[in-house]
Amino acid sequence: MACVEVPDNITLLAAPHLFGHLFNYGLFGVLSTQVFIYHVSFPNDRLRLKVFVYGLYAMEVLQLVMATHDAFETLGRGWGNTTTLDNPQWLWFDVPLISGIVSASVQIYFAWRIYVLSRSKILSGFIVLIALAQGSAGIASGIKAHLVNSLADLQAETTKSLIVWLGGSVACDIVIALCMLYYLSRGRRGLASDALLARLIRLTVETGTLTASVACLDLVFFLVFKHNNLHLTPALILTKIYTNSLMMLLNNRTQMRSMIGGQVWMTEETGDVELASRSRTSRRRSAVPQQVALRKFPSQERDSVSDPSSLKAETAQESKVTGT
Repeated sequence: MACVEVPDNITLLAAPHLFGHLFNYGLFGVLSTQVFIYHVSFPNDRLRLKVFVYGLYAMEVLQLVMATHDAFETLGRGWGNTTTLDNPQWLWFDVPLISGIVSASVQIYFAWRIYVLSRSKILSGFIVLIALAQGSAGIASGIKAHLVNSLADLQAETTKSLIVWLGGSVACDIVIALCMLYYLSRGRRGLASDALLARLIRLTVETGTLTASVACLDLVFFLVFKHNNLHLTPALILTKIYTNSLMMLLNNRTQMRSMIGGQVWMTEETGDVELASRSRTSRRRSAVPQQVALRKFPSQERDSVSDPSSLKAETAQESKVTGT
């Protein structure tokens, strides 16, 4: 058998594949758990939100199946053949294309949430435009990668579209985190609901920072290390980071319920988040529920704590309630 020349940087060519797929499997397990928790905890959510969540999960299943094919071809069947390390397999589809679609979908969802809080069509529209731009650039990067069909030439051929894709993702995540931080902070009024707002603010900043950091790391590795595959590790897990971040915020309602001992919902007409709790004093005396409403946070039109009779009349006017 003829000896095969092993490249000096074989570790930097093969190891990113291995770690990327391992992290991808781990994050898919986390995502599956979160989707199951969502399915069990929020059966009364609006149908369109369920379709959105389960649609993203279906995309993640597809991404995992295609990534498994890539791992088998590169690290299994192609083991010992260094030319397979330069073959992108199906990476052109399961990394930039699916990541662009998933990240843009999640960012557009947060743009809608920001519109609910701010009622600013300009701000939410600006975020939607960035999301669509970076998602389109991700799809373009995937198409170019398929035409090039070589990881060695990939960086030179897709640099511009990839900068728009990952740079746009970072910019959009930062804008979303700052807007959510600003509008949620305006909702603080020195009441019991401030603890819930503080939790939402913390989760929003943490998830926004995480997604932006992974996208930024992928971009830096892609631009700086041009002769290895280091960028593949963050690229393979980027889509799972976005979906896990979204599910974390949606499932956070279970923790909010335990904090207030009630329900967390959102009205169909306005999307305003409302919280229902039962105070200790009322539970001991008359068991009359006390309602804590986190309505449009920037608005100061109504007090955050309303009496039970007025809230009962208000909720009777709302035909349906859904989860965020």
